[in-house]
Amino acid sequence: MKILFSLTLLLFATVVNAQTYSISGNITDNKGEPLPYTNVIITGTSEGTSANFQGEYLLDLPKGKYSLTYQFIGFESQVREIDLTNGNVELDVSLKEEVLSLKEIVVNANGEDPAYDIIRNAQKKRKDYLNEFKDYEHAAYTKIFAKAEREGANMTLFGTPLESLPGIFYLSESMSTIRFTGQDQRTETLTASLISGDTSKYSANKANFLQFYGNRTLRINTLSFVSPIANDAFSFYEYEFEGFFMENEHLINKIKVTPKYPSLPAYSGHIYIIEDSWRIYGVHVFTSATASGVGEIELKVAYVELDEKNTWVPFSVDFNVEASNSIDAYYHTVQSDYNFDISDKAPLPTGLRYRIADGARSKPDEFWSSSRPIPLTEEEAGTYKKDALFQPTYDINSNPAISQSDSTVNADSVKRRGFSLASALLNENTYNLSDQWSLTTQSIFNQINFNTVEGAVINIRPRFERTAASTRKSIVIPEIRYGFSSMRFYAKVSVEHELNLYKPGKISFAGGHYIDQISGFQSISPLNNTFYSLVLGENYMKIFEKTFIEVKYKKELFNGFDLTLSSEYANRSPLSNSTDFSFRKEENLNYTANTAVINGNELDFTANSVFKLGAMITFAIGRTYNELPERKEILNTIYPIIQLGYEYGGDESNYQFIWTNVQDSWRIGTAGISSLTASYGRFLQNTTVFATEFFHFSGNRTVFQNNSTNFNLRYQLLDYYDYSTSDEFFGANYRHRFDGSVLSKLPLIRKTKASLALSVNYLKTTDKDHYVEAGIGIENILGVFNVSYFRSFSNENTTSDGIVLGILVGQ
Repeated sequence: MKILFSLTLLLFATVVNAQTYSISGNITDNKGEPLPYTNVIITGTSEGTSANFQGEYLLDLPKGKYSLTYQFIGFESQVREIDLTNGNVELDVSLKEEVLSLKEIVVNANGEDPAYDIIRNAQKKRKDYLNEFKDYEHAAYTKIFAKAEREGANMTLFGTPLESLPGIFYLSESMSTIRFTGQDQRTETLTASLISGDTSKYSANKANFLQFYGNRTLRINTLSFVSPIANDAFSFYEYEFEGFFMENEHLINKIKVTPKYPSLPAYSGHIYIIEDSWRIYGVHVFTSATASGVGEIELKVAYVELDEKNTWVPFSVDFNVEASNSIDAYYHTVQSDYNFDISDKAPLPTGLRYRIADGARSKPDEFWSSSRPIPLTEEEAGTYKKDALFQPTYDINSNPAISQSDSTVNADSVKRRGFSLASALLNENTYNLSDQWSLTTQSIFNQINFNTVEGAVINIRPRFERTAASTRKSIVIPEIRYGFSSMRFYAKVSVEHELNLYKPGKISFAGGHYIDQISGFQSISPLNNTFYSLVLGENYMKIFEKTFIEVKYKKELFNGFDLTLSSEYANRSPLSNSTDFSFRKEENLNYTANTAVINGNELDFTANSVFKLGAMITFAIGRTYNELPERKEILNTIYPIIQLGYEYGGDESNYQFIWTNVQDSWRIGTAGISSLTASYGRFLQNTTVFATEFFHFSGNRTVFQNNSTNFNLRYQLLDYYDYSTSDEFFGANYRHRFDGSVLSKLPLIRKTKASLALSVNYLKTTDKDHYVEAGIGIENILGVFNVSYFRSFSNENTTSDGIVLGILVGQ
């Protein structure tokens, strides 16, 4: 009996000690206006939350006494002692605007404002604080809210794609745990997900902290905004010391930052720097629509002090955008409960960047009501309630849609838009055929073309795709083609099927009677060839016909190591020109025979058959990936990627060749990003090699930018076939894109948001001398096009040059 009584007392004591209470209220300024997203923190810790957009806050804590700090950038922080031993507490807090003091101002010999010395001190400590911690984890809560005036506007907000509808069209909350291992691996585990109006998907929200200790903080399209303490910040900003205030024995300097020019990728506003340690206390900055090219943006970043570690850690990001395309959105994340002792945690796989925990989507309303750290506003609560009325019952045992990269069109959305002639002419269009299958049609312009072999061509290529999340993806592409001058009909079909959702792999089949370019890839696009033939009288496309069947198999053997196997049997036949039609006058036509001119000689082939076997391995050291419930999503690697390939040709052919490629890219401080790809290939046996099996390179003889590659190489002035070889080659492409550090300082040009790029391309084959082309380009002009100038050189003392244009629309 005594034992039973003792156990009862112990159980009662445990329940009492585990009891939690809440503190809640409203946070306003001294005029009674709400202060959205004010941080409420247990003083000296990383435990806390933020108020909502209406200034309402709620914090659940175990019973006890606490010291809470209320922090809003630009206002004096308040510390309140709270007693939660007897029940819930309601406490409204009014914050006063910060009162700044001026210390003795020492102007240096150059007459600089003292803010410049403060910034220099912060720059010296920037890397130390950027790489301060290694092994730790913390919790994160993220919310995205978006509304719009019209339908069809698009935006991607920190990885979350938004496609607008009138009114509130997106509301999502997520909870996650983020672990850092070393200084290279960051893994986010989504533990709870809620999306208004769509219970079938997981939230794409990511807990991003905009790190102002980095040189570049925020990327908008191709623009990377410069931190006020970046290494090259003095080229972008002017600074003004406005004063200081004291908080918890720290002297906080308030520095006004102003872009030197309105269109620079730089912020206006304030950065707060702690004296002596030169840490960032907080940031409150803006970007103009002129600078961002997207709209007006307000950004707040706050850090909190950890007494036990004598350091400061990231706590919250508040990001509001009023986009010029009519979308108004806000993003808020709170990163709290830092744990610097994770030695008892099971290690995570190397390369894992994001994963979704079991049951993350099926949390009941009671969970969110009790666990949501930021209260819903009336508008947000109304949105959830409204959607619940029209949402069908969801079976938590059903399979979820998990792929964040899936791009399917809602059937109701298609019905609303109806048929658009302009869209049919210029764009691909996707339609849902069922819950699993969709149909994508090409633009009409891409289905009609011209070449001198077939004349006017109709090429119809619909794409049927099964994208249901719980099943393996399948793609079926039937193609039919008819040439009105050659009066020949062609048809083929290709099928691709996903083999494994957890170790990416696929098998594909293709077969039929069709045409192909002699290079084996798209040396020139049908659209470009049509323009050059009809308008300029040049027929650069060289084609043949084949009856074939091929099988390809690709499999990830382990993370970062892929194997690709292929086989093909084909009967090939040469084709001849059947028309010399052009809008250009006949005497100005430059039409040539439908043969490849290699090293100055026309290399034709008679009808033949070939049997090919190929193998390729791809090794991407340290490749990163996302682990979704039913699919592995491959990302990228910061290390070089190596490929090795082999091909054997039999039947009437008799050859073997190998090739290898290395690709890498790296950032050069604040100057931008360089990339290099280098390839080597060699025929081990070349007894019988038809023109279609030579090493061919992706060249260009048009004014339009060449975006295709072969052996991962591309050239902008190289002839399509002149450098082709059946022996040995070495080629390389180098490119450097400046990160806004050059053109952003030039009047007029900086208003275009363009960036500068330099390129050097090299090729050497056994049969030809060294070929080099160098280019300088202005890219992303008004977000629409690129313009580059290239000049080529060779040991034969021949040079050529030209302007190359690239169109970005639709990319």
